[in-house]
Amino acid sequence: MRGVMLCLLCSVALTGPLWAWHMELAYDGGGYWRERVLVEVENLSSTETLGALIALQVGEAPRALPIAGQDVTALRVCDELGRELKYDLRDAQNAPRRKGKIEAGDGLSFRADLRARQQTRLFVYVDNPRAWPVAEFLDAPADEASKKSARSALQIRVSPPEKQTLQSLESPSAWPNDLSWQLRIPLTIHNFSDQSSSSVLIHADLRKALWRFSARPNGPALLIVDGSAPANEAKRPHLLSKTDVYFLADLPARCSKRFDVYISKVATKEHGLSYEPLIRSRANRALNPSFEEGDQRPTGWQPNPEPAKGFEASRTPDGQWGRFAARLRIPPKLAGRWLGWRQEIPAKPDRTYAYFGFVKADASSKPIVLHAHWLTARHQPTQSASFLSTDPGVVSGEGWARTSVFRRSPPDTAFVELLLTTDAPGTFWYDGIFFGEVHTATVGLLEARPPAPSSSPALRVWAVNPLIKVFPDSPPEDQPSSLPLCVARNEWEPLQIALRSGKPLRNVQVEVSALRGPKGQTLPRPELWRVGYVPVDYPSAYYRSELAAWYRLRPQGTPRSDGWSGEWPDPLIPFKPFDLPPDRTEAIWLLARIPPETNPGLYEGTVRVSAEREQVNLPVHVRVLPVSLPAQSELQVIFDLRNGRGWDLLSDKENLRTWYRFLSRYRLSPGLLHPSPTFRYENGQVRMETEAFDEMAHHCLDELGIPVLYTPNFLYAFGWAYTPKRIFGLEPFTPEYNRAFQAAYRAFFEHVREKGWFDRFVYYISDEPHFKNEHVQRQMKQLCDLAHEAEPKAPIYSSVWQWVPEWEGYLDIWGAGPHGSLPIREMERLKNRGDKFWFTTDGHMCIDTPYLAIERLLPYLAFKYGASGYEFWGVSWWTYDPWERGWHSYIRQSNDGKKFYWVRYPDGDGYLAYPGERWNTKEPLPSIRLVQVREGIEDYHLFRLLQKALDRNETGEDATAARRVLDQVRSLVVIPNKGGLRSTDLMPDPEAVSDVRRMALETAAKLMAGDQSKSR
Repeated sequence: MRGVMLCLLCSVALTGPLWAWHMELAYDGGGYWRERVLVEVENLSSTETLGALIALQVGEAPRALPIAGQDVTALRVCDELGRELKYDLRDAQNAPRRKGKIEAGDGLSFRADLRARQQTRLFVYVDNPRAWPVAEFLDAPADEASKKSARSALQIRVSPPEKQTLQSLESPSAWPNDLSWQLRIPLTIHNFSDQSSSSVLIHADLRKALWRFSARPNGPALLIVDGSAPANEAKRPHLLSKTDVYFLADLPARCSKRFDVYISKVATKEHGLSYEPLIRSRANRALNPSFEEGDQRPTGWQPNPEPAKGFEASRTPDGQWGRFAARLRIPPKLAGRWLGWRQEIPAKPDRTYAYFGFVKADASSKPIVLHAHWLTARHQPTQSASFLSTDPGVVSGEGWARTSVFRRSPPDTAFVELLLTTDAPGTFWYDGIFFGEVHTATVGLLEARPPAPSSSPALRVWAVNPLIKVFPDSPPEDQPSSLPLCVARNEWEPLQIALRSGKPLRNVQVEVSALRGPKGQTLPRPELWRVGYVPVDYPSAYYRSELAAWYRLRPQGTPRSDGWSGEWPDPLIPFKPFDLPPDRTEAIWLLARIPPETNPGLYEGTVRVSAEREQVNLPVHVRVLPVSLPAQSELQVIFDLRNGRGWDLLSDKENLRTWYRFLSRYRLSPGLLHPSPTFRYENGQVRMETEAFDEMAHHCLDELGIPVLYTPNFLYAFGWAYTPKRIFGLEPFTPEYNRAFQAAYRAFFEHVREKGWFDRFVYYISDEPHFKNEHVQRQMKQLCDLAHEAEPKAPIYSSVWQWVPEWEGYLDIWGAGPHGSLPIREMERLKNRGDKFWFTTDGHMCIDTPYLAIERLLPYLAFKYGASGYEFWGVSWWTYDPWERGWHSYIRQSNDGKKFYWVRYPDGDGYLAYPGERWNTKEPLPSIRLVQVREGIEDYHLFRLLQKALDRNETGEDATAARRVLDQVRSLVVIPNKGGLRSTDLMPDPEAVSDVRRMALETAAKLMAGDQSKSR
């Protein structure tokens, strides 16, 4: 029988795969896998085995894997459901093999879940030239005895390799004659089917190209061209929704096909596609999608469930697309019951589907979306991911609005049930429902129209607003006549220039001459930094999983950021001459420092960019105005210095001093101070030793001028839904615990009062307390009472994110989400009763946003809404080497210490600096995000100077101008907003920020001059 099975598998390898090819594997790099090997594992026992170790050898013998010679980078292992498995690959000497070629004799091991007395199919994939290396490997037993034991417990069959190749139709199209089409971005679509397809729906997320037009109200014009089609059929009508583009196309069987999207700043609708033809196309599998057929009940749709008393489901002549729409009326008494319309249609496994439609709601208490269930051939929910919903929700009174989702169907899918349902009372309309298979395009790098021969030099240099990130495919712009800066004294100010060449250039040099000003005075020579690029595999969100540790965890779900996968600018590297590849853009930052004693006036110099026979000279004009920013920050800003997984930054005193100096340079506090005081409990008495703490506190508070610190971690009470930690082994809230806690708390604050540091410490009592839990509400009040009794004047802070009415009078500083989780009216009420609030920003400062928005604008929000500071939970939390990967590993965590799960934080979240060892320095290196944090803090102090001048009852033309400028400052930010992960929404026009900062500086200079005139 086994011989027959082997013959069958050989036959399958020749005629086509019996099981669907898994294409959504980790780090595909935009490519696809060309070869795989089926491994069948039979569990002979009557017990399900979870995480069974499977050990295989590479070679040509029976049960060996025939994958020798393949690249290690592309090696992947997954189960039937497409869930990837971590693996361990070792050579014949048992050394890990992590790069190069796989060799005969190598051992591959992985773990898998095996059903009792059944076969489990597993797949080993190889040969994807574009694949990125995997980030994590299996911690598997390396000894031969363990592997033999694993093999003896199972029966394993290895099939001959299966291969797939696609015909390449990837030649670029010709640039249009119309010169307004200056940019294009290629799309690649893979069709793995043996059948050609016509009118296939193609989707591409063009945010990689279109974010540049976020400030334009009408957006750009697009032209989509099929370069392999005849000229009269090459242009494809398209539908553009924000940055998502859809079009219908024909795909030959088993091909890899390129389409070019041309972009023009000149708006046109010549090549547009309206939505109605799309929903009526063959790509749409939904029946009667615009409800034009039927009578009172639309054909193809059924009420879900059959009508309940008071529930109305009807077809109504109130359509958005065509004449009719489907309407629901749900009375309040039926709230909580899922009511609406449903339709079941066939669907295929392992395919990407688009599901969208238009919704309108009236008198609804919650946003409305579309839902669906994936179903098996038995019309039961699929084994995994059986439910999906669209996004965003449509709110009452918004009018007709589109909501959508893209999702891969599970491997056991046979049907899908479309659900136009809700559990909220109100009246709802649905129209234009689309459900169909969609081919998602791989989006390439942006390409600029080639210049005419001899029309421009090979080396192009231009200026870019430092709030805008420069990418390797950023197109060249016009060279400026000069590089102007307008600055105050005692501040830093960045300049960003971009370089690009049509040919390779070796040994590119960037030099800055002395900046000379009035009476021969010179400014310090600006720091020169080259922007580094780090890879990001998937746009940011919080991605959660409850899979076992032997699975390779990959982001699943809708990203929250406005970014994309690819190279992202972030670290700043000390400048050294470098080689510039052709048609690749690099960014250089110049950081000018203006000492407080600088004389006002114009300082001039030159930036010279040269390589081989190419040279560009740009004049630099630095205008220093008679305005001085304060030496010590008025805004309390904490960015926690902490260890990431595998890093130790806190145990060495000199390393700590280096980091503290680094952070103070950016007007930041490290949060907790190390080393901490030592607390001991002896004979019912608390003893505190502070010698090492005092030395470091003196350095940070007295020498560096750091404005605020947290109390020692010993006093931190609890986080999330955890119960308070024990101290000295004492159970929380026992009489002895209460006495010991208060003694330690009182001892610390009495000590810092004696040192003159009392007003520089804040008691961080709890991180993100889960206030909806009754025990959390109760313990917070008990702990605050203990702290206030011990030292009434010490402020208590917690990053609550929201307003918790039960804690009024207990917390002194409220941590509020800057996106609006704490309503403005409550902010104002809390401030009026004497409380303060900080912004808390966990999850907001990711790498993959095209503008440096939240970093710059948090102080603007603080200025507008009266926050006395803000905190960010990490400046150095690296879970990988940040030079190698711009994303985080999945970490194990729990809300309460009971149920654990895996979570991946947003890309780059938790760090804004890089370890300097790679560049032969013990100093940490900043990111462009960190530089803009400092810029925002400096802007805040500039705005405060203006506000203080107005508070002194300033009148006259300059005061009127100052009020006008501050009104513009406040208009740039608003609560609620979409948060830091959506930089193009938070700051749609970076130039407006730069302009208002310059106007504020010039206005402040006039007010200062007026004050000096009055004093004389």
